[in-house]
Amino acid sequence: MVGLTARAVVANERSAFEQFERSNRHTFEQFNEPHPPAYYNDRELARAFERCLDQHHRCHELTRVVVAKDTSHWLGMGRLRLHATGPRPFAVFVYQTDHRALREGVGTALLGDLMRQAAALGMTRFDAQITCDNLVSLHLLRRSGFSAAGWAAPATLLRGRIDCLLLSRPGLAFAGTALTGAHMQLAA
Repeated sequence: MVGLTARAVVANERSAFEQFERSNRHTFEQFNEPHPPAYYNDRELARAFERCLDQHHRCHELTRVVVAKDTSHWLGMGRLRLHATGPRPFAVFVYQTDHRALREGVGTALLGDLMRQAAALGMTRFDAQITCDNLVSLHLLRRSGFSAAGWAAPATLLRGRIDCLLLSRPGLAFAGTALTGAHMQLAA
């Protein structure tokens, strides 16, 4: 998809948040522990959006969205959960793309933006947890320089209990894009 923009979520986008959550419920619940059914009613989604904004303003999470140029429809939403205590701050990525925009570069744009945001905040490590059968996310994360760091606690999904992988990569030393695939010649 051409003309993707990643940006911060803003306070007047509650309806975009609600639409994104509702339209991607089935896909979300295939690879994530499901929300309670009541989560998808108007009141609970409004509360979830307010919590999202609150976490953002308190600097515990940074929420970003991807939209197509000149639209307000969310194609992807991701969060950086910041763990800034201690000598080695790190960020955990949580992200989802609209099921109608798969293989259109939304995940790549979102993950790249989240990594730049985390690097700008001085995070020394990036982590992501996925179900071991989520091959799309596994491929995206591997292409972005993540590698398996171990097993995480299994997730209880609608389709059963599924093992989860923890993937990690060192933080970027600069606030730019990753140089995956770059080669270097060393003197003998």
